[in-house]
Formats: sequence, C-alpha cells, structure tokens
Amino acid sequence: MIVPALICAALITLLLLARRAGMPPVNPIAVLCLSWIPVLLISGLPGLIFPVLDTNTYLTIVIGLGAACSGSFVGWALVRSSTVPKIESTVHVSTRALVRWHMAGVALLAIYVLYQGLLMLPVVERIGGFGALLSDGGRGFRAAQAAIRADTLGDGFANGGLLVAVLGYVAYLGYVSLFTGALLWWRGRRVLATIPLVLLGAVTLITFQRTSFVIGVLIAVTALALSRGRSAAGKPGSGLASRSGRKPLAFRIAAASTAVAAAAAIVLVPLQLRNAGTTNSTGLRSLFEYLVSGVAGLQARFTYGANPELAQSLDSSNFDLGTNSFSGLFGILSRLGFPVDAGAHSLEYYTVSIAGRPFATNVATGLNDYLMDFGILGLVAIPFLLGGVAAASVRLIGYGRTWLIPIASLALVALFWSFLVNTILKDVRYAMLAVVASCLLAFLGRKPSLEAAEPEAAAHEEHADPVQHSAVRL
Repeated sequence: MIVPALICAALITLLLLARRAGMPPVNPIAVLCLSWIPVLLISGLPGLIFPVLDTNTYLTIVIGLGAACSGSFVGWALVRSSTVPKIESTVHVSTRALVRWHMAGVALLAIYVLYQGLLMLPVVERIGGFGALLSDGGRGFRAAQAAIRADTLGDGFANGGLLVAVLGYVAYLGYVSLFTGALLWWRGRRVLATIPLVLLGAVTLITFQRTSFVIGVLIAVTALALSRGRSAAGKPGSGLASRSGRKPLAFRIAAASTAVAAAAAIVLVPLQLRNAGTTNSTGLRSLFEYLVSGVAGLQARFTYGANPELAQSLDSSNFDLGTNSFSGLFGILSRLGFPVDAGAHSLEYYTVSIAGRPFATNVATGLNDYLMDFGILGLVAIPFLLGGVAAASVRLIGYGRTWLIPIASLALVALFWSFLVNTILKDVRYAMLAVVASCLLAFLGRKPSLEAAEPEAAAHEEHADPVQHSAVRL
C-alpha cells in the first residue's frame, strides 16, 4: 500500500505544479490523476489482487506515467505566446449551419450502427446462434471475433473486402458528431447534442462491447470541457441565437438521473446477460473488477512469463515493433500486401484473483503495448509524446486554435484510458477521426461571406431573442 500511495502523492504534486505553470483544469496530468489514482489505491489494498503486484509492475507504471507527465510539461513549455501569438478568431458560425453538419454526422453514425449489426451476423453464426452469444462470459464470442479478423486479414481486400472496409471507415466518420454536439450543447441544443451517445449506446447493445460507448462518452465529455467558454455574444437577428432560458431544477435533476440510469443500463445489461450462469461477476462488482483488471493483467503477464523481466526490456530481440500499439495500422498494411505482421487484436486471457474471486482478463493497461513493442524505450517515448501532444494542443486551443479540440480530446482520452488498454492508438480510425474532425472545425470556423450571412440574418430579424445569444468561437 505504501508504493501506490507514494505514486499517487507524486501525481498530485505534479498536478499542483502543472496548475502553477498555468495549465487549465483540463490537462494531461489531471486526466492521469483522475483515472490512475483510484486504480492504484484500490489495487494496492493488501490481499486484493493475486498475483501480488511486484517491482516490475510498479516500475512500469512509474516510468510510463512519469514520461507522460514530463512530456506534458515539455509540450506546454514549447507553446508560448512569444512564438505562437494568440488570435481572436471569433468567427460566428450560425447554429443552423452547425446543426446541418451535426445531423450529417448523426446520419453517418446511424449507418455505422447498422454496419456493426451486419458484422455481428457471421460472429453469431460461427458460435452457433444468439443463445451461445450469452454463454461462457463472452469468451467464445471474442474468440469468434478474433478468428473472423484473422480470416479477413488473410483474404486482404479480395471478395468485396475493400468495399466493406471503405464503408466502415466512412460510416465511422459519424463520430465527428461528438464534437459538433459539444458545440451545440453550449448553444442550448442539448437533445441534438446527445443523439450520438444514444447511437453509440445502440452499438454497445448490439455488439455486447462496453468500450465503444464508454470511449464515446469520454470523448464527448472532454470535447465539452475544452469547448467551454469558446463562445462570443452574437447580435440579435444574426442567426446565432441559442435556446436560452434555464430549465427548472426539478427538470434538470430528472434529466440527469435519466441519463445516468440509461448509461448504467447500457454498460451493465449486456454484462448481466453475458455473465449470467458463469463465475464472472455482474452488476457494480463487475465495474470494480473492470477498474483494476488492467493492473492485475499486467502483473499476471510478468508473473507467468508473457512479459520478460523489465531489466530485459532493452533487448531488441524481444520487441514486436509496433504491432501491438498500432495493430489497426499494421492490419491495414497487411491487407494491402505489405510484408508486415498484422499483430494481435487483443491479448490472451490470464486468470487472476480479485477480492478472492477468479477473474479472466485480456487487458494489461495501455503501457503494456508500448513495453511489448519497443521495451523501455517505448514505455518512455510513446507516453512522453502523448502527454506533449495533449498539453501543446490544450495550450494552442487557449491561444485561439480551437480546431485542435478533436486532437486534444483524443490525446487526453488516450492518457485517461491507459489504466486499462491502449484503445486510441490501437485503432487507426481514431487518427482518421482526429484529422477529419479538426478539418471540419477549421472549415466551420472560416469567416462567412456577407452574401451568405445577410439572408440568414434577415430570416431571424423578426424573431430576435432579446436575451443573451451565443456563438461558438472557432
């Protein structure tokens, strides 16, 4: 318990230093504290986890988190007002235009839900029907997914594989609605803003995978926090009006309670169905096990020899050279015919004991991928770069480059989620999303022509709202 407490104390100290250096409340070190401190304090309780956490695991965590924090300070220091001047890019984007782009993203996301449903059909067929989908704690389901992925990689882009892949990637761009939704939230269009999360909840219910919904919520919340205050007052009749007026307290409490209940159902119901009749936990206990399963899995890999001793991690003969950290990219290159190993989509299962009960886990924190691919060098370099990109992007947003919100959001989520798995870097679609969403925000942030602005202003002139209006500052 002493070692986890010392690591947590160091993280809190670094967070205080980051705030003194001028970092805003939403910064890379803050998100690391938010996820890793609870994980460390819980997993460090005596007798909670077996195999017991040892020096290899603690050193891996200290090196990885230390590198991420160091990169954050460097990235923040490199972006200075003397070299990157602040810009007052208060371009007023009409709510009408923002809604149009948002709904286009929502439409793509709806197609993505259908696409994921179709991809489930061969998995269900392979495991013997929908009844088998809910057996064995989902391990048969995951094994079938891995087998189908191996078959897909082996076929390359033959037999219509290219068309299916392109359709999936285009539909995935519907995730941009998480960022347009964050902007609409501050305009008061909160029902529209939450539609993407409802669709991602549908994906979770269809695929029995919680991660897609949880990651979507994290991206949306981070984008919402980063876009807060990025607004300027609009003139009456400018077409920029928000849905103003504060809802009654009872309504807001009811809405928040409904949202929390819906999110809990999306996360817990598939787990309840899948784990019923097995030794795996359900309900709130499963969330507790989920929280510490990454650290427990990392220790299991050291204990049972899947990972070499940390002292041996300088031997390049043990490296996988990126196939774990960037498995999505390597999978695409393999399908295109490049002579590279596609890598494993997920790790093998290990059984650990959490609070006296056996628990099968195939995660080992995001740090494990960097260690497997590049040894200690990767454990230092990749978190350092993630922290640096996140901190630099956050500071540039403060200097008016709010088109960087998607990049900053994804980098912050990658750091937050590192306590469990390396989701953001593994899936190349997140990199595509960061580029496309940033380009969209830059496009929306351009100054509209007078010819385009005047008709909209005229259309709203008779219905000008005398209360405060808002416009997104892009």
